[in-house]
Amino acid sequence: MSPHATKMRILAIPLTRPVNGHTLTPLVYYHARMPPVQRISPPSRITQYKDKAWEKATTMWADWGKAEGGWKRKTHDYGEKIYDRLDFEEIALKSIDPALGPHLLSQAEGAKVQGALEKGDPLKIPLFYPSQVGPTKPLQHLTQLLDHRGPKHRKWFWIFAIAAPFTAPFALIPVIPNLPFFFCVWRAWSHWKAYKAADYLRKLISLDAVQPTPSPILDEVYATHPPPADSPYLLRRDMLTPLMTKMKLAPDSASDILRAIDQARSRTEKELQKQKSL
Repeated sequence: MSPHATKMRILAIPLTRPVNGHTLTPLVYYHARMPPVQRISPPSRITQYKDKAWEKATTMWADWGKAEGGWKRKTHDYGEKIYDRLDFEEIALKSIDPALGPHLLSQAEGAKVQGALEKGDPLKIPLFYPSQVGPTKPLQHLTQLLDHRGPKHRKWFWIFAIAAPFTAPFALIPVIPNLPFFFCVWRAWSHWKAYKAADYLRKLISLDAVQPTPSPILDEVYATHPPPADSPYLLRRDMLTPLMTKMKLAPDSASDILRAIDQARSRTEKELQKQKSL
């Protein structure tokens, strides 16, 4: 069991709600706050290679974004557009690193956690949610989401992993890197991380380690910025700053929340149009 287990937090941030008799699917952005990395021993050689590779790839991608035109800049701009189209649920899941939370990867460790809970030890991961808006049973809603997303990400991991070798002929093109190969590898890696995170959260829930906890702070954020009575949109762009400030969220989470807000609006509009056409 990780010594940082109790520092993990999950926030349920409702995005939309059903209104005017419409059977809209309520969308919720689940944001996990993980404890910081604290290595007691030096990182392994594999970890060092992974960190260096990630740092190099990140630097290269940023440099492509600074290029004055050419294929590098076009590739970067197109890649950013693709990233913005990724489901916000996938981005939220793959941001969860199971290594930083309670270690529940074996039955023995899981038994330890279950025993601690039965003895009343304060080993809990709070699921903070606003009690006035959003799903009345947030843990059930999160479980249903994980049951849907987990198999989906596992399926797409295998699709991209199998497709990657077939992009080898593109490596024969001079000057330009094998972009289809890197795309398949990136999407496989992203789906794998999302799948492992979904599986990890399901294990935590099965051990009753995730505890729904009403949040007066979230209630205040939504009560201070109420939506119109006939509006299905609970979270809007103008609410981002008070949400970030009051919940003390990291600055780099702002873009992910904005992406979730925009996608929720787009999906809800399409769902409303579909219902009107029936």
